[in-house]
Amino acid sequence: DQKYAGTKITTFEELLKYASEEAKVEFLHVELKTTLSYQQKEYLVNLVNKYNLQEKVGWQSFIWSEFLDFNILAPKMQLEVLSSRYTDEMLYTLNELNNGQRNVVASLSSNLTSVQMAVSSGYEVYVWTIDSEDVLENFKGLNVTAYMTNGTREIERVIKEESFAQIKKKKKKL
Repeated sequence: DQKYAGTKITTFEELLKYASEEAKVEFLHVELKTTLSYQQKEYLVNLVNKYNLQEKVGWQSFIWSEFLDFNILAPKMQLEVLSSRYTDEMLYTLNELNNGQRNVVASLSSNLTSVQMAVSSGYEVYVWTIDSEDVLENFKGLNVTAYMTNGTREIERVIKEESFAQIKKKKKKL
C-alpha cells in the first residue's frame, strides 16, 4: 500500500529499548514466524539480555522445534507453544520444554475442547483471538491465564466482570 511508502519500521532492538524504558510495557510476546539459525536466535536473546528484559519476554512459535536452542540460549525465558488445537504432541512438547526454570505456556485458538484439555494438563493457557463477548463467555470459569484480542471494548468490559476478576485473584495466590 503506497500510503505506507517510506514509513520506518521499528527494529527489534528499538522495541526492546522502548520496553526497557517504559513502565507501561508489561510483557512482550515475540513470535518466531520462520526457522532461524542458532546464531540468529542467539542474537535475539542477546538483545533481550542487553536490555535486561529476560523476565518480560516470552518466545512463541507454531514451529516447536525452534525452541530446542532455547534450552541452551535462554533456559529461564518463557516459551509459548502455539497451536490451533491441543494434541498429545503438544503435551509432549510442553513437557519437554519444561526444565523447571521457565514458564511454559500452551497458547491455543479459541476451540473450547482444546482449551479445556490444555487447562487440565496443568500448564498456563493463553487463548486467541477473542473478539466477541459470546466467544469469551465460553471460557468463563476455566482457569485460562490470558486472552489475546484485537482490543475491542466489549471484551475489556467482560474481562473486568467479577467472575473473570475472581479467576485472576485466584491465580495470584498460587
